[in-house]
Order: sequence, then structure tokens, then C-alpha cells
Amino acid sequence: MPTTKSSIGASEIANSLYSQDFVLRTLGRVVIDYPSVVISHNAVVCRACIDGSEGGMLLKCYCRHLRSAREAYGQMLRRNELGIALYNGDMRFLDVVAMPWVDGTPLNIVLNYVEADYALLSRKFAAFARKILNDDTPHGDITPMNIIVDDSGDMRLIDFDAVTPSPYLAQYAQVCRRSSFANHSDDYALAQISATLALLLSDAPSLCPYLQENGTLGVAYANDTPRRRTLWRGSSGR
Repeated sequence: MPTTKSSIGASEIANSLYSQDFVLRTLGRVVIDYPSVVISHNAVVCRACIDGSEGGMLLKCYCRHLRSAREAYGQMLRRNELGIALYNGDMRFLDVVAMPWVDGTPLNIVLNYVEADYALLSRKFAAFARKILNDDTPHGDITPMNIIVDDSGDMRLIDFDAVTPSPYLAQYAQVCRRSSFANHSDDYALAQISATLALLLSDAPSLCPYLQENGTLGVAYANDTPRRRTLWRGSSGR
């Protein structure tokens, strides 16, 4: 019996994708790039080739129905697109976002490259931040992991789930939209990344050991061993 009402675990979605035990209502034939599958707390993301689409596509399969996703993704959101068979014989249909894949590497990984060019990254990030601040719609979840860097150093955002508030934060969102907070919700995140780049540019040898995997600078405690950058370009990616 088809059902769309309750949530499903991300691991169940991933297992269905790996075993190819799923159906798609409108996307047609899909070939999934299995090494690209990433499991998060609320979705499974992967790269795929879809019949009739040029280039790679990003598929984001949600564990539960998000009422605000249509505002964030528009026609790229496909309601009840992915059907997964449950152990009891029921079929669960889940929302999917299908959008063009953004080639590149997340900023948090690029920062950890041994040969990272912090001067170039600082210049490119300054231009990127100006563009974001001039946008009328805040992103809401700017982190180094959500910024993709291409081969020339140019940066693009991914993961737009926080562009519109979660239904669980509806009351909070109403307060924000009546104030100026929403218009400046990206300021702190951009400032933090900018400061990290400036610090790395000023004294990379001393600070790089404290660069965390998420792209932030952390404080080492007495019993901690500072990390060493061991990634070379092409050794890791999204």
C-alpha cells in the first residue's frame, strides 16, 4: 500500500539506492554514481545521470516531507518521487530534489590541501561574499562544507534547505521575518570564514595544524595532537 505520511531513515534510503530496489515516478531511467552517495541526518545525496538531462545531476532524497522545500527549490523539487519498498510490503514515497551537479570540491577540503593557495582563496571568497550579501534571500546555512570551489578558485553555494525555515521553526521564522535578522543571517558565517582565510594567509605554518576537517580553526588542548595537512589535490572530494 503506498504511503507518504511518516519519515524513513537515511540508511534505509541509501540501502535501497545501493540495491536498486526503488522506483521513480517521473524521472525515468536513473544511473547512480554510487561512490558519490552521502548520508546526512535528513537526506541522502548522490550524483546521477538521468535520461534526457545533459551532464550529471544531483539527487537529494529526503527522509521526511518538508513543507518549505518548494519555496527553496521551486520546480526542482519533485514531491513523492522516490518509491521505496518497506519490509512489510508497503511502498513509501519520498520527496526528491533533482538539480544540476556542481563540479568542484568543498571549501573545507580545499583548505586542508597541502598546496592550498590561501591568497587566491581569500580573493575569491571576498568576491563570493559580496555577491551573497547583495542577494535579497539569505542562504541560512553557509559553512565551508556548503561552498564548492572549482579549479579556478571560484565558489558556489549548495544545500538550500535553510533558505526557507523548517516547519518546526515556523513560530521563530515569523519573528525573524518581522525584523531585520533574516536579512543578516549569513553575516556571521561569512565573517568567520573570511577571518579563517585571513589568519591562514598571515601565518599558515603555525595555524594549519589547528585547521579542522570542517574548515574551521580549532583550539588544541594539552593532550591533543595538532592535525597535519595530508590531503593533496584530487585525493578527496565531495
